[in-house]
Amino acid sequence: MGSDQFQSQNKIICALCEKSDETEITGPLSSKGNISAHQNCLLFASAIFCNKSPTYDDLFGFDVEDVKKELKRGKRLLCHLCKKSGATAGCDVKRCKRSYHYPCAIEDHARALEDHFILFCELHDPESLPKSSPDSRRPNMKRPERVSMHTHTYTHTYSLFINAYMDFYLTTLLFILKHHCTIL
Repeated sequence: MGSDQFQSQNKIICALCEKSDETEITGPLSSKGNISAHQNCLLFASAIFCNKSPTYDDLFGFDVEDVKKELKRGKRLLCHLCKKSGATAGCDVKRCKRSYHYPCAIEDHARALEDHFILFCELHDPESLPKSSPDSRRPNMKRPERVSMHTHTYTHTYSLFINAYMDFYLTTLLFILKHHCTIL
């Protein structure tokens, strides 16, 4: 991937994902200087930030020099899905080493949180439940014991509290009824 490879046979190609099509996943494609990129490829790239308000003639508010630095950083990273270099969109879990081209991330079932412009790979998606579907490429490798241990501890503590409260309530109720019936 290079910054001057954005035109191939008169087609504008995104410098980050190397695709020319504009889809709902990638968003629109824009060019400035000798850089072209999809809006979502820029928004979900891990190491660049939009510093300016987007105007008609710029790269969705991203500085061209910042995009070039991100391209250089991405050359060292292989995409988890397609195994090609240039993977600038990474899982937001710091210990996770999965990086993607943005369209590859979506194809690999990563969750893009558009309100914060962060990405979670399928393994670290906080909204997914531990499951393994027969049509998936691999089973979900989350560590369910950590989640279920916390959930179990909380549920167990809450259950003990409810049981103690109910025992107290029923004992008090029986005491009142017993004494109330005796008085009558």
